[in-house]
Amino acid sequence: MSPFVVRRIVQTPAERVWAVLSDFSSHGRWVPLTRIRSDPGQPRVGWSFTAITGVGPGVLRDRMTVELWEPPNRARPQRAARFRITKHGPVLRGWVNVQVTPVSGTLGARTTEVIWTESLRLRLPFLGALLAPVLAPISKSAYEVVIDRMLAAAAKAPQ
Repeated sequence: MSPFVVRRIVQTPAERVWAVLSDFSSHGRWVPLTRIRSDPGQPRVGWSFTAITGVGPGVLRDRMTVELWEPPNRARPQRAARFRITKHGPVLRGWVNVQVTPVSGTLGARTTEVIWTESLRLRLPFLGALLAPVLAPISKSAYEVVIDRMLAAAAKAPQ
């Protein structure tokens, strides 16, 4: 499946946006029927987590690992904060790149650009090729809802 991009500009400081988007242990709050199991400690390169979606025996385990971790940097406030996640579960493969940029170039700025780029593919080649034309628009729409929920929470978070 071709990568999809969700781009948003929000009136929320970049540090607050980053705090919500990069809190992987809390992603279950935003994704329906999902709970998260994660490595101990804070996210960093090599840190892994699993999103378990569904109920009963029909669950999807989406195993992910942080490959790039560049949080906001007060010494270089104009630099985008970024993370990259690779997906290597039994059903889904792919990656997620997220970039959080203060629009005015300062971390205290109230306007932030978020670019969420994601590529998903099913590990079963024939089924993946068959479902890709349907999976791509459904995945993008679902992630738009999830990202918008996360950004709304960031906007309401205490400063």
